[in-house]
Amino acid sequence: MKRDEDHIQETCVRWYRLVHRDKMITSFPAGYVFGGDATKRAILGKRMKDMGYMKGVPDLFIPHANRFYHGMFIEMKTPKGRLSPEQKESIRRLESENYKCTVCRSLDEFMKAVNEYMDAI
Repeated sequence: MKRDEDHIQETCVRWYRLVHRDKMITSFPAGYVFGGDATKRAILGKRMKDMGYMKGVPDLFIPHANRFYHGMFIEMKTPKGRLSPEQKESIRRLESENYKCTVCRSLDEFMKAVNEYMDAI
């Protein structure tokens, strides 16, 4: 199922970069599967955490303020995907700091959410 979510996200990022060429979008290293044995994966996981990685941070970030928010975070999900407790808490915390947070399950939802956000810049 993770690959389906990756495909949706890749499609959305391609669209964004075509339409909003002058505006940045970035992702976070969430959900990646690293190779190697258990020891190497544990070392990499600790290193990522030491460097600031947090579970639950939304998949995408648009670092552009509009009239209402400091920036936009987007969590990508499949049509049946659910937010984890860590994702719900991250979204709550980000919204309390005046960031727009949304969950998108398709390219159409992503386009609608991004266009509404960008219209307020």
